[in-house]
This record gives sequence, C-alpha cells and structure tokens, in this order.
Amino acid sequence: MKRIIFPALLLFVFAACKKSSSSTNNPNATAAGFTWSEGGGATITADSAYYTEAYKTIMVWKSGAGKHIEVNLTAGLPATYSFTSSANAFALITGGAMYTANAGTLTISSNAGGKMSGTFSTQGTGASLTTVTGSFTDIPVR
Repeated sequence: MKRIIFPALLLFVFAACKKSSSSTNNPNATAAGFTWSEGGGATITADSAYYTEAYKTIMVWKSGAGKHIEVNLTAGLPATYSFTSSANAFALITGGAMYTANAGTLTISSNAGGKMSGTFSTQGTGASLTTVTGSFTDIPVR
C-alpha cells in the first residue's frame, strides 16, 4: 500500500504545478509607422512614411484621405529641430489646401540601423488648421 501511495502523491504534486508561461508581454511596445493629429482631432495613421538621407526629408502619405506631409530638416541626426527658422520646414497638404508650420519642433530620438523615430508638435496656418502633432517609430531611412 505504501508503494502505491508515494507514487500517487508524487504524481499529484507534479500535476498540480503550474506550467510557466514562455511568452513575454511588452505593453510599452510601439508599432512602427507614422501617426499624427490635426488640430487635436483623431489620430491618423500613415499608409507610407520614410526618411530620405539625400534630401534630409521625411515623406508621409495617407492615400485614402488624400493627405501628404513633407518635413525638410537641416540634418537627420538625433536632435530637436525648430520650425521657427527657414532652415526647417513642415507642410501638410490635405484636400487641396496646405498647412505650413511657423513654430514648433520635431525631435529625432533615434536614427540607427536604417530606422528613424521621434515626435513633433507644430503651430501654423492654412487648411483651416492651427496645430499638427504626432510621432514616428522605426520609419525606414533610404
């Protein structure tokens, strides 16, 4: 009887142990891409976005909505770039009208491994808008 109880008890103990989860859950992970908000409205996600080194320009498209953003910078290095000078420029074309920034900043937080990330906040005029804000994560560098 003792020979049966010990193996049964051992089997019960192992069966009661919870298997540890091997998956990792990272709630802080941000999806790659480019998003923005016009005048504090809903977040818009770009269909396509990339940075071109040759022209130091971020190009963004939202096809279905007919929107296009072009950001011209003095460099593509991690830094904060101001739109108060004529050296950096931000333009959003929407519905045939153009918004241009005359204040605000764009911060490149990372440009490594062929990917660029950062945030921006602009104030400007045109296209019935006064602000455009957003972020970009791991957009391709070409």
